[in-house]
Amino acid sequence: MPRCVFHPEEETGLSCSRCDRPICVRCMVQAPVGIRCRECAAVQKLPTFDVQPSYYLRAVVAGGTVAVLTGLVWGSIGQWVPHAYLVGLLSLLVGYAVGESISLATNRKRGNGLAVLAVVYVALSLFAAWAVNNHMYDLILRQGSFVPLLLLGLAGYIAIYRLRT
Repeated sequence: MPRCVFHPEEETGLSCSRCDRPICVRCMVQAPVGIRCRECAAVQKLPTFDVQPSYYLRAVVAGGTVAVLTGLVWGSIGQWVPHAYLVGLLSLLVGYAVGESISLATNRKRGNGLAVLAVVYVALSLFAAWAVNNHMYDLILRQGSFVPLLLLGLAGYIAIYRLRT
């Protein structure tokens, strides 16, 4: 019985469909044309998920700018909105705007790092809104309702969703 090229202690009946070397189950990579060894498969990230540092720089600039601007608008609108639920619903728009701006700035790249940046910028947007309108702090946190905080968490999820799918 042949033994795996990469794990000589493993007996195997599998072989790479390209180079015909014997490989074990741990070494095989399922390719569209059959099973291959790791070397022949040349596993690489999809270009959509290959986020270079220059894309992170774009994400930081775009996300930060949109977060501050939407936070200022959110805080300004929040002065006229009497109820915490409506202020919380505005957070959903903020989450979408932040996530979409980062997505557009990075040419629709996807990744966990970009998703984390989006959540950080949704929080930054909230702090910018609080800087403009202290009344929002009272509306969201001191009314004793968890719904606005739930909506803020949902805004973060929306931002993540824009960058992970």
